Amino acid sequence: MFLNGPVILLSATLRCGSEGSITDNYVTPDEKGMFGIGITPEGILKETAYYMNGLSLSKAPNGQEFASLRIPCFDKITYMIIDVHRKMPFFTFWGFDVAIDENIEPVLIEYNVKGTGNYLYQYTNGSTFSEYIEEFAAMLKDKGLI
Repeated sequence: MFLNGPVILLSATLRCGSEGSITDNYVTPDEKGMFGIGITPEGILKETAYYMNGLSLSKAPNGQEFASLRIPCFDKITYMIIDVHRKMPFFTFWGFDVAIDENIEPVLIEYNVKGTGNYLYQYTNGSTFSEYIEEFAAMLKDKGLI
């Protein structure tokens, strides 16, 4: 989020596809399939993942536990996102999709400035705007959006 100053990384989530899926965005009719795991500011996976329907899990379908796994090059991912956002400050709230290539380097897949989605990310990391809610609401009001 770009709000009256520096770019703020509000939330980071690892999205995983369902077992046998080659993408991370397949959702079954019962809103399972893909799931997300919150990532700490240090790049460590949180203990619990969530499906789109809010159900939680602590292990991937292959049995891998999430807790304490480190995202490779998370610092580079964070820097890249902040750098891109700084170059286009006219968007306040963005979502970024990033992959990690075979050389352990971040690759920007896409950025989303409209319809970024939010509820999966609130399952994984709690309230998106938490400490910035009043400032964000004031900005929306100033723009006539609320």
